Amino acid sequence: MSRRNKSKYAILGMLSLKPMAGYDIKKNIEQGIGNFWNESFSQIYPILKQLTADGLATVTVEKQDGKPYRNVYHITEQGKKLLIEWLDEPIIGHYPMRIELLLKLFFAHNVDPCIMIAHVERFQSEMKTTLVEYYEVNKKLLAKQNSYDQPLTYRYMTLQFGIHYCEAVLKWCEETIIHLKELQTNV
Repeated sequence: MSRRNKSKYAILGMLSLKPMAGYDIKKNIEQGIGNFWNESFSQIYPILKQLTADGLATVTVEKQDGKPYRNVYHITEQGKKLLIEWLDEPIIGHYPMRIELLLKLFFAHNVDPCIMIAHVERFQSEMKTTLVEYYEVNKKLLAKQNSYDQPLTYRYMTLQFGIHYCEAVLKWCEETIIHLKELQTNV
């Protein structure tokens, strides 16, 4: 199976939740899957145009008081079928992460360890903030999950990945700072 752009499936998935305008799709991506997937407006709008041309989505124009017209996209049966086919496909391969901190750390023998300590501490602070945000979302999802809502259940599972990831990264940060401080005393 060839590697193909998965962005169209992310957009189809968003439209499977409910009809949305491009702005709504971007907002829902940021709030729903932003911890593991991102799409920019420059990706979303051309994909929506192509989905419509391919019969995978339709568009209706909504009038808004005092604002420009709004294009709202709806997934078609053909689009839903394609999404389901993609969901059924096995995931092949490993997709490497791109984390600049790790790239810098790999080559850190060229600088004083204090530089890397500052980088890791900043990263650690950002991760703590992200984890607090995830915990807040987690509380909201758990409160809504009293009624068995499948989309919420699946969102909860992906959120748990984000929480576990942040917790693991924070543990790594603590260990790495200790090792860097040991290196600093030996320099």
